[in-house]
Amino acid sequence: MSLPTENLNGRLEELRRDLLDPGGPQLSQIRAYRFAIFHYAPSDELEMHRKMAELSRDLDQSGWKVIALSAMELFLKRVERESRGRVERLIQAERGHFERDPAGGLDYLQQQVSRWLEGPKGIAADITEAIKGRIEPGAEARTVVFIGRLGAFYPFYRTSALLRFLDGAVTVPVILLYPGYRAGERSLSFMGVVSAADSDYRPHIY
Repeated sequence: MSLPTENLNGRLEELRRDLLDPGGPQLSQIRAYRFAIFHYAPSDELEMHRKMAELSRDLDQSGWKVIALSAMELFLKRVERESRGRVERLIQAERGHFERDPAGGLDYLQQQVSRWLEGPKGIAADITEAIKGRIEPGAEARTVVFIGRLGAFYPFYRTSALLRFLDGAVTVPVILLYPGYRAGERSLSFMGVVSAADSDYRPHIY
């Protein structure tokens, strides 16, 4: 059963305080672990983005460099690159499988897409490269990354898998913007789909 996902403003204020702490970002009790997840009700999508824009301005005025990445944009670029321009053929093949069996269409698409997403050389490598390419030399201590549009990966790839590969490869704080609900103290359910609840999370969940 999903727990209430409410008090958006209160949780944003908590995130703001932790990022701007005089002793440095306080996202985790483990000093070297720089990841956190900010979850929000899908119905709050527009409000969340408006509030995040306000937070980004506050951080910028406090001397921080804010890097905003779209998981969907990076995913689509990888699909285009890895499919070698055969995206239309992939779409047609999926439609053919779906017409015979809707579940078969999803299975076919998952087989094709999972090889582009999974592992250290999958989408995590693209995200790592995008982050490193936008960090200004010497500014690591004052840089934070927000990654949104994570729904692009569902149902082919779990956010917890992404975090495992970013850990050790990224040296700046990273906040994942997660459209879903808390399904337990350490669990999240994407878009409220109970069957998709993932409890494999180390970072603090705001």
